[in-house]
Amino acid sequence: MEKLERDRPAGGDGPLPRTIVLEGSPSQIGVAHGQLLGAEIRFLIRRVGWHVFQRIDPVRRPGLRIAARTLAFILGRYIPERIREEIRGISAGSGASYADLLLMNTLDDVLNILRRLAPRMPSMACSSFVVFGAHTSDGDLLHGRNLDYHFRGTSLDDNGEVSRLLLRYATLFAYHPAGRTAFISIAWPGIVGVTTAMNQAGLCLGNLTSYLRGTTPNGVPATILYRTIAEQAASPRDVGQLLRAARRTIGNNLVASSGPENRAVLFEITKDSVEEVAPEDGMLVAANHFVSPLLAGRQRLYLPAHSVARRERLRSLCEQGDIGVDKALTILVDTGDGGASHPFARIANEGTAVSVLFRPAAHELWLGTSREPPASQGEFRRVNTGRLLKA
Repeated sequence: MEKLERDRPAGGDGPLPRTIVLEGSPSQIGVAHGQLLGAEIRFLIRRVGWHVFQRIDPVRRPGLRIAARTLAFILGRYIPERIREEIRGISAGSGASYADLLLMNTLDDVLNILRRLAPRMPSMACSSFVVFGAHTSDGDLLHGRNLDYHFRGTSLDDNGEVSRLLLRYATLFAYHPAGRTAFISIAWPGIVGVTTAMNQAGLCLGNLTSYLRGTTPNGVPATILYRTIAEQAASPRDVGQLLRAARRTIGNNLVASSGPENRAVLFEITKDSVEEVAPEDGMLVAANHFVSPLLAGRQRLYLPAHSVARRERLRSLCEQGDIGVDKALTILVDTGDGGASHPFARIANEGTAVSVLFRPAAHELWLGTSREPPASQGEFRRVNTGRLLKA
């Protein structure tokens, strides 16, 4: 513990948001990524590894490590070769091992699959909304999302340390992959997958964990799948086609919105199905559970009450209408719990590590820059994504 703290690199202590531009072949992108952020990559591997493995009692620890490494290896076989090449480049540039990077890049899937051992443990507390048309002040689409990560109430409970790490080291990557669509991704050193992104076509993506039994390691890891979508899709329709054509692994919600089309779709994803939820008169909200009839029925035993309360809170705020940028940002900052009296019923909570608002028609985003979770409680900085995507 003391050594990890002493060796901690600066992270996001400079001007925010920190921006890294990566371009070229997969190998060129990976090597540059590793060389620029090598110290932070190695630190995060050690630190996250400590939180996931060292906090488990010594009897179970070796078995958990073996299971996690085995699952990461299986998942790695389904990662497209060009992205594996990029991870190998990060390894070469940073000095981190390929196996460690593979585990970091598949960790969401690994933990989700291992959750079958404790299926009713608390889940994430992410929130996302899209408003457009009559719900906005000028008709332009606005897509907001809070990404939350916490282990409260589980055997990995770390008093919010992982959330603080993710907030401190959050980085805005501008990717220019050779022969593919340029895109912006808000991620972390060593991570090649996508959780929050906007591409040159004005397509925005944000995923939210939604647990359902029936996971598998025999598919493309979720965030890697979303990375391939960010590089290829131009519309929500493209997103649906790519999701259905892929081998999927875990339960997830993916909110996809298009500025040029003024359209959004919530994709509810499992290993064996992809359901679509359409907006309601220019409004779409999502949390950490399914709402389509088929998947909601299957998820009933694992439904987190705080997720239901958070979604209703989002809905009530978006229904007020006349939403512009300033009003949309107040939604991301909101700490009302709708009477649920649960800390994760709040849109902004102690696990909020990323808070972002996209306005794709104008090629801009706003990123929360708080030094402590929730990320949305500090100043929001505007980023001209059009400039970055043309760089």
